[in-house]
Amino acid sequence: MKYYTDYNNRKTSLKKMGSCALTVESDDGTSAVYALGKSIGKGQFGEVFGGLNMDTGEYVAIKRIKRNQMECDDMNEVGVLKHLNSEHIVRYKGFCKDKEYMNIILEYVEMGSLHNNIKAFGKFPEKLAASYTYKILSGLHYLHSQDVIHCDLKAANILITKTGGLKLTDFGVSLSLKMKDDENTGEPAGTPNWMAPEVIKFAGASAKSDIWSLGCTIVEMLTGKPPYAGIPSFAALYRIVEDDEPPIPKNIALSDEAREVLLACFRKNPEDRPSAFDLMKMKWMETYFQQDPSFLSVPHIDRQQTTIKKSKSETNLESSNNSNAFLTHHFVDYQTYQNGETCCGCSIQMKRLWVKNCQGKFFLFVVRKHSTHT
Repeated sequence: MKYYTDYNNRKTSLKKMGSCALTVESDDGTSAVYALGKSIGKGQFGEVFGGLNMDTGEYVAIKRIKRNQMECDDMNEVGVLKHLNSEHIVRYKGFCKDKEYMNIILEYVEMGSLHNNIKAFGKFPEKLAASYTYKILSGLHYLHSQDVIHCDLKAANILITKTGGLKLTDFGVSLSLKMKDDENTGEPAGTPNWMAPEVIKFAGASAKSDIWSLGCTIVEMLTGKPPYAGIPSFAALYRIVEDDEPPIPKNIALSDEAREVLLACFRKNPEDRPSAFDLMKMKWMETYFQQDPSFLSVPHIDRQQTTIKKSKSETNLESSNNSNAFLTHHFVDYQTYQNGETCCGCSIQMKRLWVKNCQGKFFLFVVRKHSTHT
């Protein structure tokens, strides 16, 4: 009798929730019902809400994307997350869809993003930055051992727990070698100030591209801003490719150990950058953070040669011997690119790359190569 009463009470409660109740079917045939709570974050195409599991009482995050604004990246995130299982990665709990929304159910992480904490508390001292860097590396080491490249590592995509743990999130543009083949390699994307040179040049993304982005995130923690923060996104992309000097701010005092880590992350040739595993053993982390030996349970796999190949329609921008040749960068709409139109009427070579600005909005970044007008 008690079970029958409890069941009817639950049924009545869910009926009252109406459209605010989400039923998620698991792969094992079980289901869970979540009540939709208040908004806790918003992006260009979606919004994140708090949610309550009506069976267990667990509080979760529910990422809702309008189906008429959905891109393949949104399903890519589900495909990547459902195969990951690490304390350093935000945990995937399921998804469901209706006529209007796709809903991704994720672990709720109490303290929000690393980016918001930098905004709230200011730049971090080296001790805290080194501690956080080690924890980020733990997540990257696990990801790379699973043949996953994050492709959009930055403080906004790292969540902090109430005990100071870190979890990587937002796998919408991530690349999984297990999910790709030679005919469907995708087009690596990211956020301009954190992108590695080889990604901008269409030379292929790899685990070492995440290491460059980690260097940018360390700069973000130590200064409050990523490299090239004071210039437009397209100019930052140009500087990342063309500058010989690593993007380490000259106006901050750094220990030799911190500088050593940044110089290693910012090596132009990705093959020269250390792996996440190797960075975890560097002196900066050893000085400020007591290493957790549990990371050794994840096998050390060298991903130096692992890359996502370019699609057959893309080639690297070749260097030119013409002293008048230069690279210019423009944002254009997708229709203009499709029609092959140009803004100056000259013969050009155009390559496309989707990039995301600080507000999460995607733009088509076009690299144009031509000679100056006489």
